[in-house]
Amino acid sequence: MTDAPKQPTAEELGAALSDKHREFADTYLTNGLNARAAGRACKYKNPSEGPRLITRPDISAYVRARLDEAQLSSAVILGRLRYFAHADMADFLRVAPSERTYWIRADQHDEVREAAKRRGTTADALHNYDLAGIVGGENVAQTEDGVLMVCVRRLDAEVTVDWREAERAQAVGRVKKIKIGKDGAVEFELHDPTRALELLGKNQKLWVEKHEHSGADGGPVQVQITRTIVGGNS
Repeated sequence: MTDAPKQPTAEELGAALSDKHREFADTYLTNGLNARAAGRACKYKNPSEGPRLITRPDISAYVRARLDEAQLSSAVILGRLRYFAHADMADFLRVAPSERTYWIRADQHDEVREAAKRRGTTADALHNYDLAGIVGGENVAQTEDGVLMVCVRRLDAEVTVDWREAERAQAVGRVKKIKIGKDGAVEFELHDPTRALELLGKNQKLWVEKHEHSGADGGPVQVQITRTIVGGNS
């Protein structure tokens, strides 16, 4: 019984590629497996060159070997793409009814100050009825010590981020970037579900990419027509 032939390693397969093809394959592996974008990044002028190159047996063998060495089988990759495809901000955000009003001093309100300026006075010299004519009576209030206040915003609901609920929904892994400010405010971005769906669609061959043909250096295809005359006089 003979041993099965040893399969070449990813490094061996990569060494057999030209420098340009190796660059394309490595770019394809690091950009989310986007052949067209990898072709553009490697300065190929024809948009269809990337999708064509990825079908070459030598390039596809190197890509598969690299993925296998990283222990990322096709099933694992598809599973991750399906997970990202379900990214939804609804797993993180909660909208709670929360009636709130925000008030500032009347003499700090831009519209009030402009109106006072037009009248040749200052904002702190205006009275309640003056403010009511500018911003509406329901938006004017007075504190116990006589300071006039103007409502600048009213909220009927409040949006909050519920991380515990996101964790229960097993959605935290879909977060691509997260930033916590000095004030504790959290900004985050999810992995793009549209991009994940696009890659899944390509794997399932749900659509066919448009292939464009061109001549040398991306120019027009040159067509030569040869006419043969049959039966003419010699």
